[in-house]
Amino acid sequence: MASFRQTALSTYQQLNVALAQQNSRVIKDLTRNTYQDNMLRLMKKNQPGVKYIWRFHRELSPTRVISIRGTEAYLASEDPKIGNRMMVHALVRIDSEQSLEMYDAWGRPLHRPATDDAATTKSAPTSRNGFPAERKRVTEYLVFEKRMWYDGPWAIREQLWEAPGKVAAV
Repeated sequence: MASFRQTALSTYQQLNVALAQQNSRVIKDLTRNTYQDNMLRLMKKNQPGVKYIWRFHRELSPTRVISIRGTEAYLASEDPKIGNRMMVHALVRIDSEQSLEMYDAWGRPLHRPATDDAATTKSAPTSRNGFPAERKRVTEYLVFEKRMWYDGPWAIREQLWEAPGKVAAV
């Protein structure tokens, strides 16, 4: 499972970078169904002329596979040319620290600066690396899907949320 956990984390990171860069091609490659619709809608909500930079700082707890399920989903009478008939869904918990920087067309930061003294000095250059954004803890539960008869990547199919008032187990 270690290699899959790394694949899931890498896919998650690639998707967030693509969302910040407004790269619809990568978003379409890495997502499916209503989650894809939501990501494309979110991308279109980005303000024109604003440059977004998403940063993954660290995992706060290791990426964890909560459940994994497979079922036969290729329904053609002949066997698939590659792979097998299975479709696999894996529910993955990603608990991370990340930030989102936003800059206007002149390179001025629009985001809340990090509270780190070195990052908020007035002598910091006006560049995308000069004004780091405040880091936030983000815990997401994502359903990854793999259609085993395609030679394609794992894709995020759905996002789930904990019930209100329930404390997440780490």
